[in-house]
Amino acid sequence: MKTAYITDTSLPNGTPIAKLVRDLSANEALRAYNVKTLADLLSALGAAPPPSFSMLRSAASLLCSYFNAPAQQISLDSIEHSRQGFRSFLETKRYKDNSIRSYVNLFGILLKTARGFGWNPLDEISTQWHALLASSEKMIGADLVEDMARIGKTPSQVTIDDVDDWVRQQTMSGRSYRHTCIKRNHFWRLLVDSGSTYQNPQCIVSPTTVGIPLKQLPPGLQADALKLLTWKSADFSLNRPKKGKHRRITSKHFETGICSIAGFALTIRGNRSIDSLSQLVTEPTICGFVEWMVNERRVQPYCVRNSLMTLYGAMRQHPSWSSVDLGWFKKLLVSLPGEDRSEIRKRKALKYLEYEVVESIPLKIRAQKESTAKRDMKKAALLAVEELIMKWLIILPWRQRNLRECRVNGSNPNLFRAKIPPFSDIDKPEWVKVEERTNPNAEFWQFRFSKDETKTGINVHAILPRPLIGLLEEYLQLFRPHLLRVLDPCTLFLNETGTPLEDKQVITIVGTRTLRHGGRRVTPHLFRDIVAYTWLKEHPADYLTLSKMLWHKNISTTIYYYGSRFNESSGVVAMESWVEERETKSK
Repeated sequence: MKTAYITDTSLPNGTPIAKLVRDLSANEALRAYNVKTLADLLSALGAAPPPSFSMLRSAASLLCSYFNAPAQQISLDSIEHSRQGFRSFLETKRYKDNSIRSYVNLFGILLKTARGFGWNPLDEISTQWHALLASSEKMIGADLVEDMARIGKTPSQVTIDDVDDWVRQQTMSGRSYRHTCIKRNHFWRLLVDSGSTYQNPQCIVSPTTVGIPLKQLPPGLQADALKLLTWKSADFSLNRPKKGKHRRITSKHFETGICSIAGFALTIRGNRSIDSLSQLVTEPTICGFVEWMVNERRVQPYCVRNSLMTLYGAMRQHPSWSSVDLGWFKKLLVSLPGEDRSEIRKRKALKYLEYEVVESIPLKIRAQKESTAKRDMKKAALLAVEELIMKWLIILPWRQRNLRECRVNGSNPNLFRAKIPPFSDIDKPEWVKVEERTNPNAEFWQFRFSKDETKTGINVHAILPRPLIGLLEEYLQLFRPHLLRVLDPCTLFLNETGTPLEDKQVITIVGTRTLRHGGRRVTPHLFRDIVAYTWLKEHPADYLTLSKMLWHKNISTTIYYYGSRFNESSGVVAMESWVEERETKSK
């Protein structure tokens, strides 16, 4: 039989609407074909063309274009691997959503048809994978097991990077980052439980799972913990240092730390006699907890140190425990290394994206939002939330707590439209001054946070930058109402249940979008670094403006954290530019 030879130019694109191909698996005669490549499959189909043959050829043409190779050189195994990348390829070609869905559907039909001809993508995998594949049939993420089985490694040879790359590719192709992470965790649990790997991925050993909720602690220990937590978080507490108050998020982490230590002592060590904080915070228990966290749970020592420092400081300050001898505690903390600044910079560099990359993300979300709005306004509203968050962070790199809790309604909104008071010290851009001269009663979008609402304890009041105004008003008028339920929580951003966004939801939104459109997962807080570094690149040494942008109380904080990226090499580059500029002028 003559083998078809197809390129992206020899096959015309047909209609994107496809009918299902008949189930070929029932016809055993068809299994005589030995289909290995895309050309083999098309030749086999050509012997008895189904009604959708022209459309399948059209999809095959796009696959040839995607692989940049003729059909004879494209194996069916490689097509199976490219399932996610093919969708991204179609998006780059600016196909409409309906066409993309149709071609992806045809992609699946081609593979299903190939199976009908006897092709099995798992024929060539090693025997060590077969037992795991059988175990994963009812498991979330069975497709991950199949993909790992086809990369040519045994289960013990699969690395953390292999699986993380799979998560990245899935997310970049449009899959949910959160769902792919769940699959990743199930996959590692399968390998670990079956003894197929000696690796200890952090994703399946969360250090907080050992903790016992505060309400389930022994009565005496619970009372002591509440006493200490309340003392540190109250607006005013007797004998507490002036700067000793905990913010809500710090108090939450502090509670988690106490509950984790209690869980270790009561559950792992089985010491059920502990009924007070003094009985819990002893040298054997705390030292054992540190060894267990570092050696068994694979938690970085500096993370454990940071958590224990909060407990140590609080007990030393509180009158009820200030007389307790905690000298051993201090020695333990000193023995645990802190994280070196250079290591922090290296870790951030691995996640860093250029400003130009993150700047383009809102437009990509907008295109998706506009097409979605035609069929589902609620889903479009959720995309509008993502678009506004991503746009907000590249212009106003707020801490995510201020972003999540920003109130747009209620008696005391943070974001509002009003006339600027005549004696306000608020700085005004030129367009506002022009508008005020034309209309003295003009109202402008502003934001205000009190000192209790900012991490650094400063009051913030400013005019909303003009590039955000149009998008904000569109969101408030057209999309936010579709997310509201019976009660309005008054926050600017809402989730699909009509309640305020949680911190993990913001992290997921930002991380998914940066991974999908930028190739790296970036956290909301890292946007502060991206904006700061880009600002300093274009406005060298303007740390004062940057400190006000980031709501720092002291400019030295800005220099310490963000000036570090301008190191000795930056000085050399500046000198080179200066010398060459002088040489040019002298000629």
